Amino acid sequence: MTFFFIIEKHEYSRENVVITYVLVAGAVILELYAAILLLCSDWMMLSLKKHNLLYQAISSLPFTRSKRWSNTMTQHNLISTYLEYKPANCRFLTMVLCIDALLEKHRYKYSKKVPPKLKKVIFDQLSNESISVSDIKECKKFCDDRGYEVLEGAISSVGIRDGDGETIEESVDKLKVEFDKSILLWHIATDLCLSSDKQKDLKLVKTPHCKASKRLSNYLLYLLVVCPVMLPNGIGQIRFRDTCAEANEFFKERKSKLVGGNVGKMLHTKKLNACSMLLQVNTEIPPSKVKGDRSKSVLFDACRLAKSLQSLATAKEWDSAKKWELICHVWVEMLSYAASHCQWNHHAQQLTQGGELLTHVWLLKMLHTKKLNACSMLLQVNTEIPPSKVKGDRSKSVLFDACRLAKSLQSLATAKEWDSAKKWELICHVWVEMLSYAASHCQWNHHAQQLTQGGELLTHVWLLIAHLGITEQFQISQGHERAKLNVE
Repeated sequence: MTFFFIIEKHEYSRENVVITYVLVAGAVILELYAAILLLCSDWMMLSLKKHNLLYQAISSLPFTRSKRWSNTMTQHNLISTYLEYKPANCRFLTMVLCIDALLEKHRYKYSKKVPPKLKKVIFDQLSNESISVSDIKECKKFCDDRGYEVLEGAISSVGIRDGDGETIEESVDKLKVEFDKSILLWHIATDLCLSSDKQKDLKLVKTPHCKASKRLSNYLLYLLVVCPVMLPNGIGQIRFRDTCAEANEFFKERKSKLVGGNVGKMLHTKKLNACSMLLQVNTEIPPSKVKGDRSKSVLFDACRLAKSLQSLATAKEWDSAKKWELICHVWVEMLSYAASHCQWNHHAQQLTQGGELLTHVWLLKMLHTKKLNACSMLLQVNTEIPPSKVKGDRSKSVLFDACRLAKSLQSLATAKEWDSAKKWELICHVWVEMLSYAASHCQWNHHAQQLTQGGELLTHVWLLIAHLGITEQFQISQGHERAKLNVE
């Protein structure tokens, strides 16, 4: 660049000089942008933490703040979309550019914070289910379930009509119903149940499971309408469009009942009236037999499902709280299914933008299932013959020796007067002894260096040992003495 500025430019045409300046400016901008991206990277910020003043100075700059998950979940509600009309901004321009249909689905979405209780519900359910995953077959079953087993177990213990139980189970049966249809069915049914319970007792809809069901329902519909690539392939867009068209036709015929005066103009009241009218529809005859295959709408199938779900609250040893707990479990299963069946490149793309809740659920499932499968496979390795005799000295790996040790430790739990709690107490004692040994045998200058940066746990253990005056107890100054653990 210095050479460029000191050379004589009058020998070149004005156009060439201008083009050269533009190219140089573009190159400088690209280099600056690359430097900014480097400063924004997590690795750079992590390495800068060692230099406190430099880290604080750079992290205070606005462009160094990396994208993180906003801790929100976007919502989309089918019934509210019809009732709350939002005119497009610059409609003429969007019509000319032919993007009106594309922007329309974005007008009705909104965001909600992911509450800690919802995170706990998702984490607890996935953790409890992952415990039963012991092999590849169980892992596949865990990833493919979308709520059928939860419903089957609950309905078998509930005294409701066979027709209601069959309607509920079929709504999530992957052999009979596609996933996008299950989302639409349960989304509308959840809204109808919510509206019905809200009119009976407002406290019913303030329970954690009820709130979680509503947010997961609206979130999965948002994925179906706005981000269909993150869900398994299907005709979800067509089903959503046909369902909206049928809802439009249904409410248009009952517009006077829907509004019902000045108070009825409020969205909240209009929605309660709309849900009430849908629940009054006679669905004794399955809607598919009435309309045939000419429409992919699931509006009245969802009304039928909602009535079946409402019947759970009146069953023996059941109430509305237990009903909402079941509905919430089904929605978590659907979320888990969607996360497992979304392609990895779509998850990766979302992570570059901060991530979707769906991607975080996928990472959580991978963490549980992959580690459990790996540990299960290692424990199945035959280690009757010592690994050192099989591989010799050509490798210093201790992988299969560790498998052999793990099986021996597991056998302690079945020994006389022993159990798992006592086994883990013994393992804990051994690790404390190892920590003490490592602290005693680390050189003093390394401990001193760690203390200048805040200190490691190992350094603090070393200081504790020295304070108690037992340092020499863990040091072997001569000979080849070894500590021996006797388990009687």
